[in-house]
Amino acid sequence: MNLSHNSGHLLNDLSGWKGDAHVSPFHLASYVFIGGGLWLITTGWKHLFEAQKAQLLATTGPYAHVRHPQYSGFVLIMVGFLLQWPTFATLLIFPVLLFVYRRLAIREERDVAAEFGAAWEAYAQELPRFVPRPRRLRHRHTAAQHQAKPATEAKAGAPGRTSCRRRQEGAQSMTVVADDSMAKMEKRLTAVQRFARTR
Repeated sequence: MNLSHNSGHLLNDLSGWKGDAHVSPFHLASYVFIGGGLWLITTGWKHLFEAQKAQLLATTGPYAHVRHPQYSGFVLIMVGFLLQWPTFATLLIFPVLLFVYRRLAIREERDVAAEFGAAWEAYAQELPRFVPRPRRLRHRHTAAQHQAKPATEAKAGAPGRTSCRRRQEGAQSMTVVADDSMAKMEKRLTAVQRFARTR
């Protein structure tokens, strides 16, 4: 059994790579995943910290593409290390960590929804949780939401039109009452004038 460092690069052995393991396609790809994950985590924390200072919902930087860029960054780092050094332990732990991160994200979303309400709901409907949508799919999703809004607004507009009609009817009835009152006042004034003339 070979227990040397190079024997741990299982993917290189399975693919038949004979060169230096540290410059293999799997190793180079792992650098991209790990670097991208670290960038997501550090940049995400920066934008989150600025939003928290301003007491606003974080929607800039990586948060303009996914709702939980830090967790996406952790997953990218794990994938990078799996490409470098896959073992039975890391392969078993990987799905467990995915499940844990998802549970944590859902729990955090409840807290944020309680704090920001409608702003969070609109943001959550627009963006996915971990994996960004391709631009084409995202534009379609946004367009579908905009198409659904007029129907909702039309339904909401019906009570408004009804209340407007009621206000108009109420104004008309008040006008009728006022006219009746004026007519009665004129009759009384005429009666008083006649009485004064006879005296």
